[in-house]
Amino acid sequence: MSDFIPIHKAWNRIAKMHFPDTELVKTFTRDRWLIKRYCPPNEAIPPNETILKHQPSSLLPGGITYISGMVSQGRTGFAPVYRDPGKIFPPKELITEVDQAYFRRSLREEVKLWFTRHGFDLEQRTISKQDFEAALAKPSARLVGKLKSEDIAKFVKDYLDSEPKPTLTGIRKKWSDAGHGAQARDLLDEEYRDQAKARGISLKRGPKKRGPKS
Repeated sequence: MSDFIPIHKAWNRIAKMHFPDTELVKTFTRDRWLIKRYCPPNEAIPPNETILKHQPSSLLPGGITYISGMVSQGRTGFAPVYRDPGKIFPPKELITEVDQAYFRRSLREEVKLWFTRHGFDLEQRTISKQDFEAALAKPSARLVGKLKSEDIAKFVKDYLDSEPKPTLTGIRKKWSDAGHGAQARDLLDEEYRDQAKARGISLKRGPKKRGPKS
C-alpha cells in the first residue's frame, strides 16, 4: 500500500466532505473560462445601466462627456473604475451561470485554505497519506459543522424578521459574518427565495455599486 496520496485525490475528498451538494471538479474548466471573460454580475453595472450618460463633467479643463454604449461596442470609453478592464459584463442568459462560477471559485479557495492550514503544499504531486488521515481525524477537520435544514430555515426567518430591507446579498453577508463562510450557500439562497416569496418580498440581490459622480 502506498504511503502517499495524489494531491488531486486528496483535494477532491476535502471538497466533497465540505461541500457535498456542489460539484467543484467537473465544473472547473467551464468556471475558469467564464471568470476569465466576465466580471461578477453583482459587482459591476451593465453597459445599458451606466449612470453618467451624455452628462458633461467639469473635472477637466474643457470638460468631458460620458457616452453610453462604449463598452458594449468593444471600445474603452468610460467604464466603472472597479471593473476589471479585461472583462465584460455577462449577457443576460449567462448571468446566473457566471454568478455560480464565482461562487464555486470561493468554495475552491476554502478547500485550498484547508490544506494550507494543515501544512500541506498543493504544489506537490503527492502528500503523506498518514499526515492527511491524521488531519482528517482532528475535530477541526471540517470548516464548519454540518448544518441542518431547520437551522438554515431559522436563520432566514430571523433575518427577514429583523431586516427592514432584506436582500439576497444582505443575507449572504450576514451568513458569512456568522462564521459559516460559503458553506451551504445554495441551500441558504433557496430557503431565502422561498420565505421571501411567501412574504411577498421582492427578490432583490442588493444595491449595485455605482461609478463616481461628477
